[in-house]
Amino acid sequence: MKGYLIFDVDFYAFQVEKLLKQSKISHKITTIPREISSDCGIAIYIDDFSLVDLLLTNYNIPYKFKEIKNLNMDNHLSKRDIKF
Repeated sequence: MKGYLIFDVDFYAFQVEKLLKQSKISHKITTIPREISSDCGIAIYIDDFSLVDLLLTNYNIPYKFKEIKNLNMDNHLSKRDIKF
């Protein structure tokens, strides 16, 4: 499942990035897409949510996950691509 990890505090995003690097899980740090939230902040794009969910649960890190359907990285996201 592809999508974005969203955090209430940027500190958690950087903490999770470190964990993902250590675990060799593919990810990309990005700004929160406007189609997901009007808030500015940091999000982490991931390709495999199942691996990340287990990791973050073990470390008790609060987050929200926004799944993206049919994501094309060359195009902007549209609201129909985001499952809430």
